[in-house]
Amino acid sequence: MRVHRERLMGELIAVLNRLQVAQRNAAAKEKESMKVVAAQDQQRYDILLYTDPDAQKQNSLPYFLMPKHARFWFKTV
Repeated sequence: MRVHRERLMGELIAVLNRLQVAQRNAAAKEKESMKVVAAQDQQRYDILLYTDPDAQKQNSLPYFLMPKHARFWFKTV
């Protein structure tokens, strides 16, 4: 009985370790995809800023066109 319990505990620990690895991998992928989206947003923002004559004059875009990370700085400045 004790051997059976130890084997089951070992299997449980192995499953939990695999789950933790899967969670870490998913978090890393999510973080990387957020970086990609932020870079794309910044690129779109830059394109709009430098192709829109009104935005060039004011050196800014309407708040709703700013990428989210730019909105943060806009609010704090």
